[in-house]
Amino acid sequence: MLVRHRFINLSIRWKLSLITTLVSVVSLFLACGAFLAYEMLMFRHTTTEKASALARVVAANCRAALTFDDPQDAADTLESLSAERHIICAALYSQDRQVFATYCRPDRASEAEALIPPAPEPEGMLFRGAHGELFQRVSFHGEELGTVYIRSDLEEMHSRLRRYLGITVLVLLASAAVALVLSTRLQQVISKPLLQLSDTARLVSEQKDYSVRVAPYSRDEIGVLIEGFNEMLAQIQERDAALLESQEELEHRVELRTQELQQEIAERKRAQDEVHQLNAQLEERVAQRTAELEAANKELEAFSYSISHDLNAPLRAMDGYSRIILEEYAGEIPEEGRRYLELVRANANQMGELIHDLLAFSRLSRQPLQKEAVAPRVIVEEVLAELELQRGDRKLVVQVGELPTCRASSALLRQVYANLLGNAFKYTRAREEAVIEIGSQEEDGSTVYYVKDNGVGFDMRYAHKLFGVFQRLHRAEEYEGTGVGLAIVQRIVHRHGGRIWAEAERNRGAAFYFTLEGSKNHV
Repeated sequence: MLVRHRFINLSIRWKLSLITTLVSVVSLFLACGAFLAYEMLMFRHTTTEKASALARVVAANCRAALTFDDPQDAADTLESLSAERHIICAALYSQDRQVFATYCRPDRASEAEALIPPAPEPEGMLFRGAHGELFQRVSFHGEELGTVYIRSDLEEMHSRLRRYLGITVLVLLASAAVALVLSTRLQQVISKPLLQLSDTARLVSEQKDYSVRVAPYSRDEIGVLIEGFNEMLAQIQERDAALLESQEELEHRVELRTQELQQEIAERKRAQDEVHQLNAQLEERVAQRTAELEAANKELEAFSYSISHDLNAPLRAMDGYSRIILEEYAGEIPEEGRRYLELVRANANQMGELIHDLLAFSRLSRQPLQKEAVAPRVIVEEVLAELELQRGDRKLVVQVGELPTCRASSALLRQVYANLLGNAFKYTRAREEAVIEIGSQEEDGSTVYYVKDNGVGFDMRYAHKLFGVFQRLHRAEEYEGTGVGLAIVQRIVHRHGGRIWAEAERNRGAAFYFTLEGSKNHV
């Protein structure tokens, strides 16, 4: 990678010289390599033919020794191979593949046992590392008598290879030197115009002078490149002049626009001053309106206290005097009179409940909302324990399902379940077997809580009146109540950021659903 980086940063004249030299050296190296490979193949072929001829002569001379079982004669015949200095050792195997006679060069006599194979191998020449091995069958009139083994070194081939390698290195060095000299001289034909082009480009880049030109050199690709470069400089010179003219015009427009912007800034500042003044007036009005609202809240609280005290007092008096008359003058009052007095007491009590619910409804908007982690199941169990007195001997089944923890006002959530469960107990009185189900479900990532019953239900055409104040879908003679409970439930749910709705069918029961905190209620 470092060599490549340095080569890339060389000048073009050196690149051309080195590339030419490298191509010449590589070509010569490949040619010399091919020549060496050919020489090695030819040497192996010649060695194989020479060894085969020698082996055939030895085999012919050993026929008699094998026939008459004369190892000494065979050893003498093998001893004649000492005339060949490249023969390391030789052996003659009998017909039963046993060593019959051997020969080993004096300098390798100590290795004879390790050099001679214990049994003959298939006929042919084998090259193994630094030596060659030849196995030649000995036969007479088609009958195989034994095998001749000759082991020779390849020192002659290695010596020749070293000479050729030396010659190759010298040729490569000489060729590289000649190629480098020639390429250094000849590369100027290509590098000179390119260097002139490079110098001109550097001059244009440093001095931004687009009037200079490169002198034409030839009509080849480099000449076309120089011609295109000169044409490009001419176009840039024209565009530079046009750009300068446009710049002067733009500066004039900028000056005009700056004046316009200064005028706009002055106008905007005046507008901001007016906005500040209006904000100050608005803040004063808000403060005044806040004071008025606080006064109105105080008046509303005083009015609520007045209603609670001044209206409840006469109602309690009416109830009390009616009760005294019924108790002390029971024998003097006719049955119809007692019935009227009972109606007076019932209406007084109903009026008291109505005032109480109305005050509770009005206080919801002023009561601070303090949310905390609430377990609805605990609240439901407490409310059910309080409503247990209304069960009596009724056959009533209450099913409480999963109620996930949520963040809400504990007191207000208790009021929601008290009103919804109170209605469920009230409107299932006519059922022989009443069923009330309390639980929750997941819808679009929201936890939806519900209270269901199998009571009298209602007509869904009048569902829009369900959560209104003093709106009742059943007659007061049938079911007691003031018509404020569901309105209180709706206001509590809305203050928690949720919603409430109902589904029902006449004489088939009703179901009330509500959410808290939008779509995420789990703590």
